[in-house]
Amino acid sequence: MSSIIQSQGLKFSIIQYIGVFIGIISTLLIYPQDLSLYGFYGFLTNTASLLAPIISLGFGFVLLRYFPHYREEGQPTHSKFIKFIYSGYGIGIISFVILFLLLSGWIANYFFKQDELVIRNLIYLLPLTILFVIYEFLTHWSTSYKEIALPALLSSSLKFILPCLFLFVIHGYFGYKGFLFCLMAYYLGIIIFLIRFLSIKENLIPRIQSTPEIHLNKNELIQFALYSMITGTSTVLILRIDSLMITSQLGTEANGMFSMMYFISNAAFIPANSLYEILSPFVSKDSKENNLLSIQIIYTKSVRNMLIPTLWASFCLYFCFDSMMTIIPNGEKLLNLKTVLLLLLTSRIIDASTGVNHHILSFSKYYKLELILLFFLASTNIGLNILLIPIHGILGSAIATCVSVSIFNISKSFLIYFTSGYKPFDHDFWLILLCGALVILISSSLPKVQNHYMQIGIQIVIISIIFLSFLWLTNMSLELRNWISNKLKLLNKKSPQ
Repeated sequence: MSSIIQSQGLKFSIIQYIGVFIGIISTLLIYPQDLSLYGFYGFLTNTASLLAPIISLGFGFVLLRYFPHYREEGQPTHSKFIKFIYSGYGIGIISFVILFLLLSGWIANYFFKQDELVIRNLIYLLPLTILFVIYEFLTHWSTSYKEIALPALLSSSLKFILPCLFLFVIHGYFGYKGFLFCLMAYYLGIIIFLIRFLSIKENLIPRIQSTPEIHLNKNELIQFALYSMITGTSTVLILRIDSLMITSQLGTEANGMFSMMYFISNAAFIPANSLYEILSPFVSKDSKENNLLSIQIIYTKSVRNMLIPTLWASFCLYFCFDSMMTIIPNGEKLLNLKTVLLLLLTSRIIDASTGVNHHILSFSKYYKLELILLFFLASTNIGLNILLIPIHGILGSAIATCVSVSIFNISKSFLIYFTSGYKPFDHDFWLILLCGALVILISSSLPKVQNHYMQIGIQIVIISIIFLSFLWLTNMSLELRNWISNKLKLLNKKSPQ
């Protein structure tokens, strides 16, 4: 198991960081040239993410959790289970199409009457969302096979395609509608690629005659699907509703500015997210086998291995922010959003500090308790956005996000502890926080230099030296220590005697 986690996690992180590197270049040089388009793009993708759990009726999470129950090692997944998953997605997509055609006009005029860009192009949200839902379904299926690198590669390819589309719009080769058609073509292409990939591992068209000896507990599956739909929607409400509300109250340009801060904060969470994604099927398997010790080990290790890179990346991004904003076009508009970035990074650090608590709770018999928490937190986030955006603008939405995400993750960890007895923290956790405090103290005391590129380099080098020294001295990462030792031995052998 550890070799699969390390291999897939490493590939996922490398792919994601390549994508983020391209994304950072695009964010610095391209996206600020048309903040309205970037805000409109963020509105579309965040709305699609919000609608996805509802349209899928929660059946994507059913696939993730119950995949080990209906597939023997080396055998195809039972056709009855596949047909059940297909039926859930089919009902959800058809219902969404009908409701969208009936209500989209009223929604546009009531919520977005001040933004002509949204009103003119809202119809394109329909095909884009359907494509996004299908893509997410195929990604879930790939994850069930412990394959996250390929979906990450396909998803990260958008980091290259998107800036090209922006440049075409900026230079007048086509307009916003052409941008939307190209975006839909991209999702259609990766869907076809994923179908081809999965068809090698699985018979995607189930047999008409299902295996008779397999009993499908539909009541249990439907209950979990409904739970997943509600929790998935509530989770996205906590994380993504800010984009919709900023667009509605402040416009697409303000959402573009907020989306840039959100993108930068997401960059800090990439290594943590790679581990989070790959551990899902392992937690599902251990929950099925009631392997309590293995779940506890995964829990504490996930906290440690998710928190360290998230802290490192967060410190690099925050302490380099002022210099970064002097480089990019329209950076003066974003320079006063440093507090917004700090709040968003804080929410990511707290998310990483609680490890894979969502997987543990969702795959346990206490998963329904999360519903109460999610209802409260979704209401809190919406209420805080309504209250704070008119007063503090973008900062108000960042406050709402930070408060909601922090309460959400901390509360889940408490639920897990009181229901199952799993503890997320060990001695290493407090050492990591001590290292973080040392980085803040040193980085805040560094003198400023005139050259902004040199300032960025100095900050990153010093922060990296502190973290690497910490990992080496505490022996917290045996893999890193062994890798460095092997490289030093290899260099010593090659050096002349």
